[in-house]
Amino acid sequence: MEDTKWAFLDALSDDEIGDCFQRIKNLEELARGCYQSKIELSSDEFVQILFVDSMFILLLLIDDANSHSGMLSYVFDDLLMLQNQIPFFIVQEMWDAVFLEARDTNLATILQGTRFGGAGLSNSLVLGDTCHLLDLYCKWVLPIPARVSNCQGPNWFLLRMQSWFRSWFSQPQTQAADEGTNSSTQSATELYEAGVKFKFKPKKEFKNFLDISFENGILKIPTLTLNSSSMSRLANVLLHEITNAVSQEEFYVTSYVFFMDSLIRTKKDIMLLQKFGVLDNKLKSGDEAVDFIKSLRECIGTLPVDAVNKNFYAPMIQDMMKYTASSWHRNWASLKRTYFSNPWKGISVIAGSSLLILGFVQTYYSAYPYYHHHFN
Repeated sequence: MEDTKWAFLDALSDDEIGDCFQRIKNLEELARGCYQSKIELSSDEFVQILFVDSMFILLLLIDDANSHSGMLSYVFDDLLMLQNQIPFFIVQEMWDAVFLEARDTNLATILQGTRFGGAGLSNSLVLGDTCHLLDLYCKWVLPIPARVSNCQGPNWFLLRMQSWFRSWFSQPQTQAADEGTNSSTQSATELYEAGVKFKFKPKKEFKNFLDISFENGILKIPTLTLNSSSMSRLANVLLHEITNAVSQEEFYVTSYVFFMDSLIRTKKDIMLLQKFGVLDNKLKSGDEAVDFIKSLRECIGTLPVDAVNKNFYAPMIQDMMKYTASSWHRNWASLKRTYFSNPWKGISVIAGSSLLILGFVQTYYSAYPYYHHHFN
C-alpha cells in the first residue's frame, strides 16, 4: 500500500513537494495536538506521513469524482477506520497547495461528486466543521441537524483503544442505568410472541439506518446488512460517536446499538428478523451475527446516566412496552400463531368452526319443535 501511495506522487515536482512539506510543518504543532498520545516520530517522519496520506486521499477523491474507476471503493473501509484518520485541515491545506488553482474549484465541490457526497452535505459543513474522513462519513449517513462535531482546540481527535472506551464508560455509579437500559426492550422473539409485527422499511421511507418506528403494533426497521464491510463501518461510526459524546445532543448510534442488542440475543432472533427482511445476514452463521452485535455492545461498556436519558428511541420503547403489556395483544398473537400460522391450519380451523356451528344449528332446529310443543 505504501508503494501505491508514493506512486500517486510521481506527477508532483520537487518544488511542489517542498512547498507541501513546509505548509505541513507550519501546522505540525496543531496536528500533533489532535492526538491524545504523544507521537514518537521525528518532525520529518511525522510531516512525511501526513503529506503522503493526505495526498493519497485527495487523489482517490479526484479519481472517484471524475472517473469512478472504483479505486476509492477498494480502500474505502480502510479510510474510515478510526486509527487511520488524519486531521482534515491537513487534507484541506494540501488541496489548497496543489489542486485549488489548477482545478479552479474547491474541495467541497469534489467531495460532492464522490461517495462521501451524501444528501445534505453542504459546502459549509464540509469545510468548516469536519474533523477527519470518518467524521465526514458520519455527516453523510447521519444527516441530523443537532449533530455537531467537537473539532475545536487540542485533543479533539482522540484515538483511544477499546479498553479506554470500556474504562471511561464503566463508572460504578452508572451501573443501575445500564441495567435499566438492557431490560427496557424485549428480544425480537419475545416482542413477536407479545403481538408485535416486524417489517423492513423501504429506502424511500427512511433517511438513514437510524430511522426505526413503531406504530399500531408494527415495528419498522431499515434492513441491516451484516457483512465485513458494513460491520467495519458501523463499528467505526459507533467509536467516533463515543469519542465525541461530550458534544452530542443525543447518542444516536449508541442508542441504535443498544436497541439492536436487545432485539438480537440468540440465533432464533436472527432467523426471525431475516424472515421479515429486517436483517440480511451475509455472515457464515446466525451465531456469528449475534457475536458481532454483542461485541458492539461490549465496546460501549456501561452507559453514563446522561446517555440513558438521551436515548434516541426512548419514546418508541415506551410505546412498545405499553403495547406488549396488553394481554389482548399477547393472546391474539398466540391464537394466530397456533391456529393460523399457515393457510392449511387456517382452513382447518375455519372448516372445524363451520362444522361446529352447523352442528349447533342443526341440534337447535331439531330440538326446537319438541320443546316448543311440550312447553306451550
